Amino acid sequence: MDPRKLYTLPQTLKTLHVAHQTLCKWVLAERLTIVTQKDPKTGRLRAYVTKESVKNARRVTCRFCGKDFQAKHPQLAEYCSIRCRHKAIYARVKARALAKRRRKPA
Repeated sequence: MDPRKLYTLPQTLKTLHVAHQTLCKWVLAERLTIVTQKDPKTGRLRAYVTKESVKNARRVTCRFCGKDFQAKHPQLAEYCSIRCRHKAIYARVKARALAKRRRKPA
């Protein structure tokens, strides 16, 4: 495989801004493709992540509208826009108020 299409694992951590745990989850969920290759300098096997799969790993689904979008920071991005985030918060607040009203005896 073309080395320009690969990231070494420590580099991947930087490019994705994620903790190691999240990276492992993504590998298990097959969102990141790991390739092992011999390092030309040392001759040892090294693990690389394909750049294409890094792009895919950043694709996240919005929790409110279900739209797929490219996350700037995968751990923080649950909503595709501020609007969706506010709508979700409002919906939660409204649901809580409604539940409170239901619990109250008439």
